[in-house]
Amino acid sequence: MTFPAAISHTVRFAIPALLLAGCGLSGPAHDAAAPDIPSVTMGFGSFDPTVIHIKAGQSVEFRNTALITHSVTDDPKLAKDAKDAADKAVRAIKEGKVKSIGGKDNTDALTLMVTNHSKPVFDTLAKYDDTYIGDKDNPNLQQYMKNGSELGTLFRTTLFNPDSTYRGLLQDKVTQYAGELKNEVNQPGPNQDAAGHLAMLSASLTDGVRQGYTELAKDEAAKKEMLGMVVDIALAGLPVSKWAAKPVEDLIKNTFPSQSMQEALNGLAGKLIDAPVGKLNDAAKKAIVDALGKSEGNLAIAQNLSNDLHNAFFNQVSSSDYDKEFAQVSYNQILNGIQLARK
Repeated sequence: MTFPAAISHTVRFAIPALLLAGCGLSGPAHDAAAPDIPSVTMGFGSFDPTVIHIKAGQSVEFRNTALITHSVTDDPKLAKDAKDAADKAVRAIKEGKVKSIGGKDNTDALTLMVTNHSKPVFDTLAKYDDTYIGDKDNPNLQQYMKNGSELGTLFRTTLFNPDSTYRGLLQDKVTQYAGELKNEVNQPGPNQDAAGHLAMLSASLTDGVRQGYTELAKDEAAKKEMLGMVVDIALAGLPVSKWAAKPVEDLIKNTFPSQSMQEALNGLAGKLIDAPVGKLNDAAKKAIVDALGKSEGNLAIAQNLSNDLHNAFFNQVSSSDYDKEFAQVSYNQILNGIQLARK
């Protein structure tokens, strides 16, 4: 890039902490820098150096060492919109490049990108689409199988990755999206599209847990964060009118029917929620998370967390609702289909 003629320029570079719009996936460039030309190295979410001094008309070489491409501009209006960034994130996942992402900076940047564009990403990858896309090597492959595999890998790399600094932000987005889907499924009449999304999101999260349970089991703090998200998903979409101690207690008991949970809830009788704000109080949530986490061994942790996630997603959908039956059947088909997509 050559800057317009002037006496001199001081150029400052910054990528907003929570904005990665305009990013695609290509690169990296690790070869030697051009001699006698100032250079700026672009990471997943950084410029190095952040300030350079150049002469009038002098060129600057921008060197991309991350897996994403960057658009360099001082005009915010030229930045790509959120949908474009989300589309590129989805394309990166579909091209299999997420699996090769390494390094904490790359993981953090991917987590932020998905967090900030979570709705279009989830709308695309969590769509239950039974179109056949197979070839002679895998003739039975359907689109939902491929989408579920890709979304599960994305969750494994970001949400269920103890090295992801910003996984908590993505947890909030997943919980919010799940609550919206529950509410939509519970609306009168058929809501098969929302039920399909619910099944896809739940199955992909289960797949992500199964891929990443070893790392989760080693990191107690990360494991408790995930269990906290499970509790939040269980309560997501609960009508304001039901935010009282007894309905919340009954909902948790029905969602997580283990003996340890029943004992924990017996000790919390009447002390579950902060009535003024309509949420679990901190002590109650800690006790519930501790009860959920009483598993021995990695496999038990993975199995229990998978089951708890599944229960949390479907706990508020009426058992007599056709959409729930469709979502439950689809959930199992999606998990089986994910394995077919990876053959």
